[in-house]
Amino acid sequence: MTPQKIVPISTHDSYKSVISQANSQDVYINAQAILDTMPVPCCFWNKDAKPLYCNDITVDIFGCDNKQEWVENFYEFSPTYQPDGMKSSDKATLMIQEAYRNGKAFSQWEYRTKNGEKLPTEVHMERIKWNGDFLIISYTRDMRRLRNVEKNLIRMYNIVELTPQFITYLDKNGAIDYVNQEVEYVCGYSRQELEEAGWKLILDQENQQILKQQLDWLKVHNLNRFNLNLTRKDGQKRILGLLIFRIDLASGQSAICLTGRDITEIEKMNNDLSRAHELEVKRGYVTMELLARASDLKDHGTGDHINRTSCYVRVLVEDLLAYPCPGYKLSKRQATDIIESSKLHDIGKIAIPDSILLKPGKLSYDEFEIMKTHTQVAASMLREAAEIIPEDTLLQTAYEIASTHHENWNDPDSGYPGGLKGESIPLSGRIGAIADVFDALCSRRVYKDPWAEEDVLAEIRKLSGTKFDPDLVDIFFEILPHIKQIQALYPEAG
Repeated sequence: MTPQKIVPISTHDSYKSVISQANSQDVYINAQAILDTMPVPCCFWNKDAKPLYCNDITVDIFGCDNKQEWVENFYEFSPTYQPDGMKSSDKATLMIQEAYRNGKAFSQWEYRTKNGEKLPTEVHMERIKWNGDFLIISYTRDMRRLRNVEKNLIRMYNIVELTPQFITYLDKNGAIDYVNQEVEYVCGYSRQELEEAGWKLILDQENQQILKQQLDWLKVHNLNRFNLNLTRKDGQKRILGLLIFRIDLASGQSAICLTGRDITEIEKMNNDLSRAHELEVKRGYVTMELLARASDLKDHGTGDHINRTSCYVRVLVEDLLAYPCPGYKLSKRQATDIIESSKLHDIGKIAIPDSILLKPGKLSYDEFEIMKTHTQVAASMLREAAEIIPEDTLLQTAYEIASTHHENWNDPDSGYPGGLKGESIPLSGRIGAIADVFDALCSRRVYKDPWAEEDVLAEIRKLSGTKFDPDLVDIFFEILPHIKQIQALYPEAG
């Protein structure tokens, strides 16, 4: 959206003509006519902060029947207090005084339309000569559409910031314009250091040349995959697997995006690029097979639940990585496996009949016994998959989470399917349990409405030490602000 352009009335030829008739009886009428040609809401004011006249577009935006209604009832179209805490009448007076004193004034202003809708605006005031004295004219910019654009941009920015992918935007010459948090984490430098010093900070001459070749390639192609070797601030050598592509902007210009992940651990584990590629191909094949089987049976459209739950798992695991303690230590590989495999925690529900899974009411004893078998179905499927690729720890972790996320920390009689308790439940399953239950309570289901946030948090506290590992519950509440950010990124549909 292109914002409305405010052009001071004093620059208009028609205004200059009116001023030259300062002693004419028709001056004020002519000035009103000028106001009605302005493309934004405009108004004349006196020294007492009372509006004298508004133009036609003001009437339209506020939903008034006529100009007199807006002029005579101006303060009824403003809340008693503005968002900054000032009383509307006092703020208007201060703006008028500032405009008389300095020639101009500007402020954010919140109005209400006639039907009660909030109307955020920017108000510009200008002092103009008038019959040997001064008059104040205001121009009002409707900010509703711009605010919505800003909200969408902020949300997109937050998604880019929170993604676990390495993301960098470059200008047409390959210079760094922006890096996300993951880039800072991988490189060990702040974004300010990276944006100011550029690639020479982390790439040697050989790898700078590789990047230049990719930028040249992009002049005639759309995208490419390649690897870069970088040096962190602490001297560690890391390997990045990257995708480079060009983004065409609405302005007609273009930007370059560089995205990927740190593949150093994969390289070390396999010690051979071809073997690493083979493992990724096999993993992709097995995942595709699982998804195909799930699609053949049922599609419940639970993408948002899966997205939120896996993100909750991610922030819990990242906290354990950052602040390791006895009994809860994870390698980076284990952490990655838990995060990525948590999406398969409910895959066994593909075998549950719709009459039970989608029942809009409480399940009977027999129905609930059938529902509980989804953990056994998942365990069987993932165990078979893991046997195909025994060296793949991801599938083993997926098996652990899917088969144990309904076990209880200190209430084995109600946990299922194995009646496990305490540390006999894998850490991955204990993490998955908290994420799964929290999102289930917050979400709408065919058999229930979403719980209020305070009730959900109280329930999590209540179940600490019985259903949930109490240490993990403590961590959950420490990272609650991050949990709420994830909820905002993936809101409940409808």
